[in-house]
This record gives sequence, structure tokens and C-alpha cells, in this order.
Amino acid sequence: MLSQMSSFKEWFLSEEYQQLTKYMQEAEEKIMEGLNNDLSQSMIADIRNWRVGDGPDDVNTHSWRGVARLFVEKYPEFSDEHGIIAGNQISGMHLCDAAMKLLKQKPEEGWN
Repeated sequence: MLSQMSSFKEWFLSEEYQQLTKYMQEAEEKIMEGLNNDLSQSMIADIRNWRVGDGPDDVNTHSWRGVARLFVEKYPEFSDEHGIIAGNQISGMHLCDAAMKLLKQKPEEGWN
């Protein structure tokens, strides 16, 4: 289908798109590096509790947006320093991904 949409195909193959993609990948790597290096054990435990709780039947777990909101409320200075935005889905996803990896867990363990 993409091949039938020549303007989209041209955009995806353009130098501008390639540069934008590279910039976005580098920005995400920088965010994740900062979280991986700077999250404390108590922060990681909070993120896990907010997202995973006691398992799939725990009604007190939160979406990525909810995790970001709770994190900013509890850790406002860290959030400002690391660009975590309250209620932002991508911020919550980054927090959960970093915590999950630091705990050496997998998405199937309640993270997704």
C-alpha cells in the first residue's frame, strides 16, 4: 500500500526524514540513559508498584499516563531534570521501560 502512495514513499526515503528519525532515536537514547543511570531503588520500586502492583488482578495499577502523573507528584525535581511530564504517556512508558530493565524483568511480568 505504501508503494502506491508516492508522496509518502518519497517522504520516508527523503534525507530530511532520515535525519529526523536519527535525531529522535538519539533523543530517546539520551532519555533512557539518564533514567537508567539516575533512577534510585525507591523510584524503581514505586514505578513497579504503580504499574504492576500485585499482579494482573490488582485494581490499583496505573496506565503509563498514571505512572507519569504519580512520579512527577512524588519526585518533582528529578522529573524536571529528566524531562518527565505529568500525565504524559511517553514519559510513563520511558519510566516503566527503564524500571523493568533495571529489575531485569520482562513485559509479560505485568508491565504491559
